[in-house]
Amino acid sequence: MLAVGTVVSQAGIQLFVAVRLGSDPYMVFIQGVARLTGLSNGMAMNIVMLVLMALLLAFTSGYIRPGTVLCTFCVGPLVGAYERLYGLLLPAEPALALRCALILLACVIASFGLAVMLQSEAGACPNDLISVVLSDKIGRLEFRFARIGTDAVLVAAGFLMGGTVGVGTLASVCLYGPIIQVFTPTAKKLARLLHVEEIAARQEKL
Repeated sequence: MLAVGTVVSQAGIQLFVAVRLGSDPYMVFIQGVARLTGLSNGMAMNIVMLVLMALLLAFTSGYIRPGTVLCTFCVGPLVGAYERLYGLLLPAEPALALRCALILLACVIASFGLAVMLQSEAGACPNDLISVVLSDKIGRLEFRFARIGTDAVLVAAGFLMGGTVGVGTLASVCLYGPIIQVFTPTAKKLARLLHVEEIAARQEKL
């Protein structure tokens, strides 16, 4: 579940970057850190992931799992791989209509991947756990609103550091949380199905 969610979500997130109508909120923040420090996007992401994981370990309990550690070190290489892939697949100057369609597609792909990842028993990426922690800890705060709030903060901070903000960025801030919440029941069913199949496979080996 975690591997599938990570690969799918990064496919959508990096599509934002490739379309050049702004990046998704977390990538805006990563771009800002990279431009401020002179690091590559992949290296900046790894460092930010480590910092976030350390903060979650220090101030929360039960959210950091083995998959969280795996995400911390695997997402960076995925970023570079998708950058190269989309560089080969997409035209140098896509038409505006195509860019808008790809932005909406990127929102759906990334949101589905994130919904699947968040249902993984192995854990999730540190940056995606922030809105989960806020939703869990703050009374009646629904996940979608927690996600919109954290995405807005990431965009503001990333923009101030030099990250690329555009129409796609604003779309993702508004759509990620609600779409992830829509996909969550499907992701839960998928998680249960995979869990049942895993148990059956173990029983066959006994």
